[in-house]
Amino acid sequence: MSCPIIIHHRGASTYLIYTILTAKHSNPNRRIILIGNDSNSFFSAICEYHNEADYLDHRNKLENVYKHLSTHSIRFEFNALARWFVIEDFCLKHKIDRFLVIDSDMLIFQNISKLETIIPNGSIALYHEPRLTSGHAVYFSNFNLLTEYCEFVIDQYKYNLSLLESMQNDMLTRMNECGICDMTFWGMYRKRIIEMAVTINAELFDEIWDYNIRNDRVLYESGSRAVLFDKQNGIKSIRKYEKKRFLIDSKTEEKIELAALHFNGRSKKYMKNYSLVRKAPLLIMLRCIISEKTRKIWIILYRIKNLLFSKLDRFLTI
Repeated sequence: MSCPIIIHHRGASTYLIYTILTAKHSNPNRRIILIGNDSNSFFSAICEYHNEADYLDHRNKLENVYKHLSTHSIRFEFNALARWFVIEDFCLKHKIDRFLVIDSDMLIFQNISKLETIIPNGSIALYHEPRLTSGHAVYFSNFNLLTEYCEFVIDQYKYNLSLLESMQNDMLTRMNECGICDMTFWGMYRKRIIEMAVTINAELFDEIWDYNIRNDRVLYESGSRAVLFDKQNGIKSIRKYEKKRFLIDSKTEEKIELAALHFNGRSKKYMKNYSLVRKAPLLIMLRCIISEKTRKIWIILYRIKNLLFSKLDRFLTI
């Protein structure tokens, strides 16, 4: 059986529609699995849906040891890390041994059978360059590798907390933001299993697994050379040819095919433009739009409430 593509996402985001539809288009005979929550259960109409509430046993282990060491919100950082424990629980219960996990803001343009062919059994493939390791796309040729990663994370909080705190202080000194996140642990874990780690952006792939659409460069594994690409409106300039997507080398004008494209932050608004499937099911789109608008209203009301209580508190203390 071919390995499935697994996506974990909470909430009904419109861009998630294009992540799923593009993955289905480029991998027509493959299971596209969404592990979500109650607010996006209606995505079951376009993919295989599972509720994360049924897979929280391993997540609870992380919750017991987690310490927030980031300038980002605890909700954002914890959920980004906890998803790996939810996916571990899911794969264990469904006896899934090989699988690709992608971020919910990523478009997969090619069939991932190449990963299954190239990556040796017992290895893991993820994005890496000299100063960065990312988990936006991770291929596991063996389920035990994910279990080892989750256990590694738990051990760091239990036995190496002082090291994590030191790393955070160093990040704050250099960048004045960010901190310990799932990418931190992927970098640490990769060093530990270096002989089993394959770089998904290495030269052995003819196409590019893009890390960030906003960066105009792509570094190769050794870091010895970087390919620069043109940018428009703050993102890479991407060419469309039928059902393929390409980047153009700024120096050689060589056309290099994209295997996948990762959208970060506000660049998610461009996902529809580059999706292989532009036409989304109307009912799902409407439910996403209503959900997003409702969420924004609640956020505004919550902020107004906090502001009023803050002013009231100040008034009472005068």
